[in-house]
Amino acid sequence: MRKQHYWTYSLLVIVVGLGAVVAYRYYATQRAAQNQQANKYLVQSFDSNAVTAITVTQHQTVTELTKQADGSWLIANDSNVPANQTAITNLLSTITHSTIQAVSARTMTTPEQYGLNPDQAIQVIVKQADTVLADIIIGKIGSAAQTLYAQRSGDVAVYLVSGQRGHFAQTDWAEPNEQ
Repeated sequence: MRKQHYWTYSLLVIVVGLGAVVAYRYYATQRAAQNQQANKYLVQSFDSNAVTAITVTQHQTVTELTKQADGSWLIANDSNVPANQTAITNLLSTITHSTIQAVSARTMTTPEQYGLNPDQAIQVIVKQADTVLADIIIGKIGSAAQTLYAQRSGDVAVYLVSGQRGHFAQTDWAEPNEQ
């Protein structure tokens, strides 16, 4: 009778152990999927219509774009010249829809490699009143089609993200008929 209890307890320990392993694997897989989904986009989602100001810094040139009450945009540091509405729409759309394709570097030792040094990078700060909605640094065109290297301000990681660098690299933000 004693031998039968031994086998029963042994089998019970094995079943409980296997159940724990399966539960752990399931939990770890679910957690990894949640983390991957949460980090899918370069910036947290925001309502583009709520944006009131955009600052674009490129080659040490700062362009301040401000939204007017009627929804139009002006270049604030250029005597309030009307800004190119299409360029701003494309910029905001690219920011809100840029998905992380890969982590290119966990820490960056050579910013030039990714075009993230001050001479090449484009910094974009998007605000709603005094609240910063996005603060990103855009580097050079990425290694895959329709990608670029980017970094969240204050983050040491470099990401390969979807998007077109041209939407950030405007040489003139003025409305075409205002140039």
